Amino acid sequence: MIINNLWLNAIFVFVTTFFLTYFLRYLLESGDYSLVHNWMEHLITAIGLTIGFTIVIKLKKKKSNSQ
Repeated sequence: MIINNLWLNAIFVFVTTFFLTYFLRYLLESGDYSLVHNWMEHLITAIGLTIGFTIVIKLKKKKSNSQ
């Protein structure tokens, strides 16, 4: 990633995922999609991808430090 701080990377992934999933669903529904009624789905997706991203990065750093 561009940023060398793991926490800032995680925030970037969270925000990007949240808004991209909303925007893509909005486009698929032809503009008839409410974030107010479906925010939890986007939140869960963003949290899951952020956790997965941070675990992968930590494992890569740990592996490169041990070599």
